[in-house]
Amino acid sequence: MGTLNLLKSLSISMLLATVTIGVLPSCQKKGCTDSDAINYDLEAKVDDESCIFQAENVAGTYQVSGYRVDFFGDTLQQNYTMIINHTNGINLTLSNLGNIGETVSGTVKNNQLAISPQALNLVEFWQGSGIVSGQNISMQYTEEFNDWFFTETAVKQ
Repeated sequence: MGTLNLLKSLSISMLLATVTIGVLPSCQKKGCTDSDAINYDLEAKVDDESCIFQAENVAGTYQVSGYRVDFFGDTLQQNYTMIINHTNGINLTLSNLGNIGETVSGTVKNNQLAISPQALNLVEFWQGSGIVSGQNISMQYTEEFNDWFFTETAVKQ
């Protein structure tokens, strides 16, 4: 009788071990695994495609006002509409930035807007930065060919 109980106990232990080993890999925590996302989960091991990026929240139509200063120090007051589109992750596009009808690329992370140096055509090079605060973006950027410097505030409509 002792041998039979030992065999039953051993069989049950092996069955439990097999079930436990088979279940453990599927117990990995799911969540957002992209560290650029605002809902990044450090403990998540499996990406569940729930990531939310600040660039998604920044996307929209903005009323922009501010100033453009040229090489000679002449100042032009700016009032125009700009559209920001989220492309993917932290990336976005800014259409009509500077009221010129062109589109530039940028990124948003941790309330920081970055417009990396980029050429819109053979002669115009744009770059700049900004701070996102709620529905507002304070921006400073340059266009190098015309030697323009912009200081503007964009308010989401």
